[in-house]
Amino acid sequence: MILTGKFKGKTVQIEQINFQDPHILHKLDNIGLTVGAIIKVLDFNTDKKLLYLNIYNVDYVLRESDCYGIEVKEISEEN
Repeated sequence: MILTGKFKGKTVQIEQINFQDPHILHKLDNIGLTVGAIIKVLDFNTDKKLLYLNIYNVDYVLRESDCYGIEVKEISEEN
């Protein structure tokens, strides 16, 4: 499944990254967004379409549209 705001409050694992641009791949790798990484989707701003993510205990904000090339599987739901 594509990483979108519907995963708000859930922990997901990255299964596949579908970007051909090496510049984008390098930037994602720098923040820990790699295949196999486990991330928490902290929040989703519906007005601005922003995903608030926690990757290796560091918080990041990404546009939802920038995540369309990232496929994930749900691991757990936060209580």
